[in-house]
Amino acid sequence: MSTSLLTPAQYLGENIRLTGQAVVLMVFSIIFFLNSVALLAVGFVYWRKRSLRQVSTAEDIGTSALKLPLEVMNLLRPAMGRNANWHVDKDMTTLSVTTASDELKRLRKLVCEDMNSEPLWSEMGAIPKIDLVDNSVLINRFSIHREILQERLLMDPMIFKRKDWTQLPNFDLRDRCSAAFIAFVTSFPWNKTDDSVPLIPVAFGTSKSKAENIVRNGFTAETSLYDGNFGAGMYFTTSVLASLGFCLKEEEPCALLCVAAPGNPFPAIEGPQEKLSQRGKPIKSGYQSTFALANQAGLPYRPVADAVQRPIAQLVIAQENQIVPFAILHLDKTVVKQLYSKHILNE
Repeated sequence: MSTSLLTPAQYLGENIRLTGQAVVLMVFSIIFFLNSVALLAVGFVYWRKRSLRQVSTAEDIGTSALKLPLEVMNLLRPAMGRNANWHVDKDMTTLSVTTASDELKRLRKLVCEDMNSEPLWSEMGAIPKIDLVDNSVLINRFSIHREILQERLLMDPMIFKRKDWTQLPNFDLRDRCSAAFIAFVTSFPWNKTDDSVPLIPVAFGTSKSKAENIVRNGFTAETSLYDGNFGAGMYFTTSVLASLGFCLKEEEPCALLCVAAPGNPFPAIEGPQEKLSQRGKPIKSGYQSTFALANQAGLPYRPVADAVQRPIAQLVIAQENQIVPFAILHLDKTVVKQLYSKHILNE
């Protein structure tokens, strides 16, 4: 019987092969161990974050609202001991407001006087439910965008804060439109006279499903740039009653209450067939939004021809981060149809 002996070279090669296999096995073991530790760490952080969110105090809930006007902030930061009423879901908290709550009183005070919504509050059953919304992601994006815009308007006013509309035809009508915007801005005490990017409340009529998606994911989740009479963009109004015209066909109509940072608005006064019409056009260069006064038909308001009507202020913006929702008004379809016909259509 013969025995095969390994030569020194073969013996060395075999040892290297076995050692290499051992090293590879050890490396895979270390990688597996590190991945396991990482997964456990991620799981712990997620669990800890959820736990902290669930037991957070009223001071924690709504802290992102500190970047909004005081009156809105007070809505989104409930009194100590009331935090259990808020529903926490990731970066968003919501609170269903009851008719006897302090939050409802503050909300009514905020929007009734300057946003033409008193009939909604006075009519029994018009607003069966209200949800306050604090989405920290959307509010933070809104705040950052506003800060950037403030800096641009301060550093480069010739580029971002143009006033060349004063050289366009029909100055009186355009000046009237601009004055209406300034009057609305200054009606809210949180806006300073020298604030380059004031904050104003606006309304947006839509359906329940779209409203709930918007407050969670932002306006581009459910809306696109509408080629309206005053330019391409997302259309808002300073009148809650007027916003009903955009949701009366919905089975579950809602009005979103939002805070907008319009920046430097261009006053639009031309109809779709007029020479300088903005219809379907982007926001003019040097401006961050478009502001217009419209009649019931959505055409430019004319003081003589439309004297019996109340002008409806419309704000057109193209940047999602210029707008953030803070409340959903769930509406009764039958009741709000009657209110819209009476107070907007004058029927």
